[in-house]
Amino acid sequence: MSISAMKQALDVIETYSPEYMHGLPKKHYTKALHQAIAEAEAEKREWVGLTEQDVHDAFQFTELIKQLSFDRERPEWCENFAAYLEAKLKEKNT
Repeated sequence: MSISAMKQALDVIETYSPEYMHGLPKKHYTKALHQAIAEAEAEKREWVGLTEQDVHDAFQFTELIKQLSFDRERPEWCENFAAYLEAKLKEKNT
């Protein structure tokens, strides 16, 4: 369930529900929803992308470290370039 849906459910319960639902007090349901919302918001992270320097480093890595010419072995060059970028993104977003 999304954070937005949990907040809507919480609002409905707090506003329109009787004090006891299915034999349990309203606060039982609202407490669980407040906790779920807090946990979901804590897990929510902002995506971190690559900078121009990161892309330049990937190019340098592929060209210099792997010693691959862009015109020569193109599939291998692209695979190495992509692998470097993927590793950098994982590093920044883990």
